[in-house]
Formats: sequence, C-alpha cells, structure tokens
Amino acid sequence: MKVKRPSIVKPLAMIVDDDRSIRLTMSAVLAKADFEVIEAENGRMALPLFESRKPDIVLLDVDMPEMNGYETCTAIRQLPGGEHVQVIMVTGMDDSESAKRAFEAGANDIIRKPINWVMLGHRSKNLFKASQAFIEAQEQKSFAADIIQAYLEAADRVVNDLREAYTAQDADRLLRAAHSLKSSSANIGALTLAELTKGLEKDCRTNQSMPNDGQVIDQIESEFAAVKKTLQTEIELH
Repeated sequence: MKVKRPSIVKPLAMIVDDDRSIRLTMSAVLAKADFEVIEAENGRMALPLFESRKPDIVLLDVDMPEMNGYETCTAIRQLPGGEHVQVIMVTGMDDSESAKRAFEAGANDIIRKPINWVMLGHRSKNLFKASQAFIEAQEQKSFAADIIQAYLEAADRVVNDLREAYTAQDADRLLRAAHSLKSSSANIGALTLAELTKGLEKDCRTNQSMPNDGQVIDQIESEFAAVKKTLQTEIELH
C-alpha cells in the first residue's frame, strides 16, 4: 500500500521589480532555496498582491516607475500583516543616503546590484528563519499572557470563595477552594501562595473542621494581592 506523504508548505516570497529578466532569475534562485514565488512588476501591483497572498518575505527593487521601492515598502508596512514581514531592498546605488532611506522606509536588509545570486538565496532563507523565530517568540508571549490572565480570573473567584466559605463556616466548601487554589498557584509559579493554601487544605482534612481563626485567610488574600500585582505587571510588559 502506497502511503501519501503530507505536502510541505513552502515559505512564500514576493518579487517586485519592473525588469522581467531580474524577476525570472530571482524566481529561479528562490525556488532553489525552497521558496514559493509570486511576482509583481511594480509597487502598485504589489500592494493588492501582498494583501491577498500575505508573503513571508518581499524582495523589492528601489528604482521602479509609478511607485518606487521606498514608497512601496512604506505602504506594505501599513498593510495588515505588513508590520513584521521581512523586506529586502534591491538597489544599484551604493551610497549611505540610499541605505538610510531604505531602512527608514522599513527594509530589513539591502542587496546591491550586481546581485550575488548565491548570497541572495542564503540571505533570503536566513531572514525568513529570523522572522519565524520572532513570530514564534511573540506567540509564546501571547500564550503565556493568556494563561496568566486565565489564572488571575479563576484565582480571584476562588479567593473570594475562601472568604465566603470561612464566613459561612462551610468546611467542605473551604476545603475545595483551598485545593483548587493550591494546584493552580503551584502551576503558575506562585509557590508561597500554594504553600499557604496547602497548609489550609491539610488542616481542613486533618481536623475535618474550620480553622480556629481567619488569620490564614487574611494571609492568603494578602499573598494573592501581591501575586496579582506581579503577574499583571508581567502581562503589561509583554
């Protein structure tokens, strides 16, 4: 039986150049570097193509009619998905002013003509890898922030439940709340809070009754307030 292997999705490169021969050569080089390639012959054609296909990397000629490379790069950066895409500007100029303009427009790298075709493939792959690493890091930060926010919302309710259970002298409810807060706090790294609730849970199980005073509840509320402040600051920094 022949097993069908899953197809590998290649990164997408968009070439923007009014010179057809340059586009053809770039396409061949990038295809060899395992990119899928799309082309636009000027900046005005590139913008709607970028919006519809969302390429991973853009190779952009500076000197084009209608809309030059600087203008095109600036416009791409303002499009949805254009903020972090990797842009390589291709230019025949070797002065510092043109390089400054390219980076101010939002370019990540510059390749000068005559083009070293071997280096073009390597630099394109390296930029794509750097872009993927950045995106993955951002996703991890976002995921961590979501976990922290979920913990804070749930823990807030449980801490209130602890106080209400103590006030109502409901030992079973207090035990369940202490166990819940202990586990979630340990998972998030709030170890002092986890230890406090672990002690409360142990007392409830051992004595099968309410604690003699509300001091431990006060300590848990105070420690949770400190944990909440720290975690909210961490979310804001991300």
